[in-house]
Amino acid sequence: MKPSNNSITSYLVTAVLVLLISMFSSSSNAQDKKAHKKRAVKANVVHSKKVAHHRYSHLPKRGARFKVLHKDAKIVFHSGKKYHFHNGVYYHLRGSKYIAVAPPRGIKIKYLPAGYKRIRHNDSMVFYYYGSFYKNVNDNQEFEIIDPPVGIQVEDLPEGYETTIIDGVEYYTLDEVKYKTTQSTTGQDVYEVVQ
Repeated sequence: MKPSNNSITSYLVTAVLVLLISMFSSSSNAQDKKAHKKRAVKANVVHSKKVAHHRYSHLPKRGARFKVLHKDAKIVFHSGKKYHFHNGVYYHLRGSKYIAVAPPRGIKIKYLPAGYKRIRHNDSMVFYYYGSFYKNVNDNQEFEIIDPPVGIQVEDLPEGYETTIIDGVEYYTLDEVKYKTTQSTTGQDVYEVVQ
């Protein structure tokens, strides 16, 4: 039995359609692969430089607002004001929102947050976490927020800083304190308190 002209035409149309779809698909896949490679290269360029808040990227930036806080947040009083402290971050209630703030100098806590850094500076021990500097007080029973010691170097800053470049040097301003980028003795990028 001889195939009809309609079935041959139908077969040819189907074959041509399959061929066109596969060509378009291959071209589209090739373009997708090129675009993906281009995005990957751009992503590598963007992420090749460490951002100052890398270590604290899981924590809120200064000024972030929240309706509620974690149930384990502790209340700390200082100069008649109430602050909430959780996971190394201080919050202050303004209106109906809790704002992530820089803690005031002199505020005291019993325990440092997990992940704090010990820094020896000018023959004394300073403790650092999330933009806050502490020293031991009251026979090592408490930790008090102190002014950032000039010349001290830290590895990371909390998000919420402003950056400026002066004479080719990058500066970060956080909580009215200025840091400059420099390198540690091990060649690591660090941020040094200059003001």
